[in-house]
This record gives sequence, C-alpha cells and structure tokens, in this order.
Amino acid sequence: MADAKNDVVQALKRLVQDQHTATVLTATVTAVDDAALTCDVSDGDETELFNVRLRAAIDGSEQGPVLIPEVGSAVLIGNIGNSPNGYFIISFTAVSKVLCLVGTTRLEMTTAGVLIERNNQTLRAALDALVDAIKLITVTCAAPGTPSTVPINVAAFDAVKTQIAQILKS
Repeated sequence: MADAKNDVVQALKRLVQDQHTATVLTATVTAVDDAALTCDVSDGDETELFNVRLRAAIDGSEQGPVLIPEVGSAVLIGNIGNSPNGYFIISFTAVSKVLCLVGTTRLEMTTAGVLIERNNQTLRAALDALVDAIKLITVTCAAPGTPSTVPINVAAFDAVKTQIAQILKS
C-alpha cells in the first residue's frame, strides 16, 4: 500500500512539474540587434535577459512583420516553455522601426520616413523619375493656337508608369 501511495505522489509531482505556466515580466529594452531580430532587456533590478526574440522564430529569415522596440522603452516579455533563456516580446511602449517583408515586397518605416520597395525598385526612385520627366516636358506646336503634339519624352513617362506598376498594387 505504501508503494502505491508513493507511486501516486511521484506521478502527481511529475505532472505538476511538467505543466507549463505562462510567465509575463515587465522590463526595459537596453539594446537591439536589428540583424538577429533580438533585444536585451533589464527588469530594473539585477536581472538582464539577452537575445529576447522580436519575432516567433530566430531563423535568419527576414520574411514577415517585425516591430523593433526603442532602446529605453518598456516591454512585456513572455517565457517560452519555462526555458531560462527563451523569451519573446509581447508588447512595448515605443518602436524605432517597423519592418515587413513579403516575398520581394518590403515596407520599412522609421522616423526618417517610409521605404516601399519591390523587386529592388523603390517608390521614391519611381516618383523622383516621374518628377524629373515632368520637368523635361517640351511640346511643339505647328503654329500659335494649333493643338500641340505629344511630348517628346512620352517614352520616359511610359517607363515611369511601368516602374510604379511594379511597386504598387492596384
């Protein structure tokens, strides 16, 4: 009888130890690694955690959305499977960068502005080319009061339109 009771107690201990509980901690971002998509945090006491994940997987892939927290911002971090070294960002108070990569389409937003890129062509470059082409418009007229002809740089406008179509969706 004592052995059966001991077996039940041991089984209950194993069951309780195997249970994963969600742990959420408050911390402050102390450093950010944009390349690895991780950050270091401190809880304000003596606990520092390194390589806290900014995305679900740290696999070197840039695909998907990522929010990069500002150094000094408050964050909530969660523990992955009770691992002493496995933490991820749940929420934060301030971001320094928003990144999203879907295939060859990239969106990046910082305080410096917004980058929209697709197939290595940026919206900024396409719009700059458009403005440059507009500045070069010359139209010939046969005589005053007669309709003008097509601008002589119409091919440049067509090229810009094609470039914009490759970046932006309808």
